[in-house]
Amino acid sequence: MEISVETGDSQLLRFCFENGFSPTKLDSMQLTYCRVRSNPSPAWLDVLFDFDFRQWRTNPRQLSYYQTWNDVLRMGPDCACWWIEHGGHTRDCRGLFEAPQEEPWPGAATFRVLLDNFGIDWFRDSGTLQLAVKNHDLETVKMLLEAGADVNEDVADWNTDIREHRGAPLPALKEAIYAKSDVMIRYLAEHGAKLQRSCIEDPYNTMPEEFRPFRSLVVELGGVNE
Repeated sequence: MEISVETGDSQLLRFCFENGFSPTKLDSMQLTYCRVRSNPSPAWLDVLFDFDFRQWRTNPRQLSYYQTWNDVLRMGPDCACWWIEHGGHTRDCRGLFEAPQEEPWPGAATFRVLLDNFGIDWFRDSGTLQLAVKNHDLETVKMLLEAGADVNEDVADWNTDIREHRGAPLPALKEAIYAKSDVMIRYLAEHGAKLQRSCIEDPYNTMPEEFRPFRSLVVELGGVNE
């Protein structure tokens, strides 16, 4: 079993199931997460489906739960197509792709699959545009804006406890400053992105030096609401 997990050999995985392998809770986590890291393939998911892993086959609603889509949608566009074709869906993608920095970013090809199947409304107030900026994914940024995303969208925070830090990402142009991406800043500004002056001003000189050139570029490009 360990060899199949390490190599992504779907035939070996099938052999293990056919010969009585029954995953523990820890195994269940590893069986999808391992393919996020290497060798993702619909064939691997087919084996899991055939053997009713997490009740994917007998209760397709299980495909729409966090423990499944959080991994499968990071396996690439082919696996995203597999997920949709087998009944995976969520009402929207709010917070779907907010993950620790070490988690792989799905990328433009996967977002194209999701956009084509669910439409731009599925992405509204989700933070996907802003996270694409944060991850330097210009292709996804272009795709979402061309489909009608709001370049100045202010995502409602999903962290409702005022004692905690903000959970949702910042507006796209502000994310571009903190991503230190002049390419993103120029593209967003060209498409009408603006920040409130209060977001740009730094009267107490608290902004780290590394971000200041990018803040100045926003001002230079007229990306400030007067």
